[in-house]
Amino acid sequence: MTSGAIRFVGIDFSGAVRPWLPRVSNPTVWIATVEATGQHLTVQELRPAQDLPGSGDGFSKLVNWLGEGKFAASAIDAPFSIPAVHIPDGEHAELVRRVGWMPVGKGRVFPAGDQLVALANSVSPMTSLKPLRHCEAYWAKRGVKVRSTLWNGPRGGAPFTAACLALIAWTALPCWPWSRDARPTLVEAFPTAQLRRWGLPHESYSASSQERRKSIVDALARRLHIPPEHYRLMFHSADALDAALEPSLLWQFAEIALGFRHRTKRRKAGSRFTRSPLPILKVGLALTLILASALGMHPRAPSPHSPGAVHSLPLRPGRGPRRAD
Repeated sequence: MTSGAIRFVGIDFSGAVRPWLPRVSNPTVWIATVEATGQHLTVQELRPAQDLPGSGDGFSKLVNWLGEGKFAASAIDAPFSIPAVHIPDGEHAELVRRVGWMPVGKGRVFPAGDQLVALANSVSPMTSLKPLRHCEAYWAKRGVKVRSTLWNGPRGGAPFTAACLALIAWTALPCWPWSRDARPTLVEAFPTAQLRRWGLPHESYSASSQERRKSIVDALARRLHIPPEHYRLMFHSADALDAALEPSLLWQFAEIALGFRHRTKRRKAGSRFTRSPLPILKVGLALTLILASALGMHPRAPSPHSPGAVHSLPLRPGRGPRRAD
């Protein structure tokens, strides 16, 4: 790690078991490490979960690697919670604890989606097959495809959510914004929504022609340094692209929400310090943070599971709702 640099991590996640096997022919779980030095971001590492240090399956490797805490914040493209009405005791920490203690079936490395659905039903019977959090409802109304965190059928979000909650429990790392001053911290991200905010292709860029991915990678390359070997990986793999996209969103989030301050330089003698971090973040940050509170951390902000919460994190005032559960 470069001296004085701040490290951010992005994880393109999966709720299926196969992508976490010790050996896979076509990796779909990727981890990106981005370093911020001064006003510059550089993609330092981009690798599949299987290439993390240690032995065993990719999920266990990721738990151990994150547990070392050698980063400021890590963005994960997976749900950190479920609709508020189904959360045990109304406390996110209790939800994480219960998932962390769930038995893991044979051949699995984390609890299954049906176990999470059963827990949610035990708290409050589900009245819909595909209940949405406010964040998902917000983006669904804007034409972005979302998954229900409690749907365990085709393209279900329940396996995804169960796996992510287990990761949170087993790493014992704090999650923003439930823990607002802790470092390192985990943050929920939604790359598809961010791409839509930027006016870039946000649908079908994984299975479609490489032209769509190239336009995304090229746009990202104008805002942070991407070494050629990582550029090629992002061009050929939408999963690698998503992983690299996520930490690039964390710099201004860390500055505002976690209190980091990047070093500034004088333009000329006697001039003001430059403060703007990166152009990439000026267009708005669509991290899917679960809580409803203003970026300025209002003391009277809604509770973590407030029904009135909305869930994107725009960085310009008046650009839509602040956040959701």
